[in-house]
Amino acid sequence: MTLRPDLPSALRRAAAEQPAPGVSGWLTAPPPRVHHVERVQPLPAGSDVDRCAAALMSWGMHRAAGLQVRADRDVELGATVVLGLRLGPVVAVSPCRVTSVVREDGRVGFEYTTLPGHPETGVERFEVVRDEHGARVEISAVSRPAFLGSRVAPFVSRRVQAAITDRYLAAALAAATGR
Repeated sequence: MTLRPDLPSALRRAAAEQPAPGVSGWLTAPPPRVHHVERVQPLPAGSDVDRCAAALMSWGMHRAAGLQVRADRDVELGATVVLGLRLGPVVAVSPCRVTSVVREDGRVGFEYTTLPGHPETGVERFEVVRDEHGARVEISAVSRPAFLGSRVAPFVSRRVQAAITDRYLAAALAAATGR
């Protein structure tokens, strides 16, 4: 947490960091005592699913959710991103590394894993899916507190995570519908 985040410097520092060992597998095999989020946003008929996927893969969904974004490149395997979230007078700085990317018929998305300095330790997956059930955006996350404040008051970090997930889904819906 900082009053004046220097995201370019945070990105340079994050580029030298590695995710904690084993964290990238938490979505399929979560360890004990973690917080798990699963959210789905159906996209209405006539949605521009390709525009939604393009926003996701260029960090546009994160920007539209109100985050400050500094990344070394668009979403691709190994990309590093630092996200800044204003919480009153301070900004939470959250470095992450893209650890998985999927680009196949009917599914586009990625996972990123937190890096040292992130308030949480965990992994989050974002996907735009189009199949026989329709089009939708899916977000899954598994995390546990890493920052002292998150450990002391985990309900606050869960509330912040829920709010930002809502904002991601709203941004995805806006990208898909052009609103």
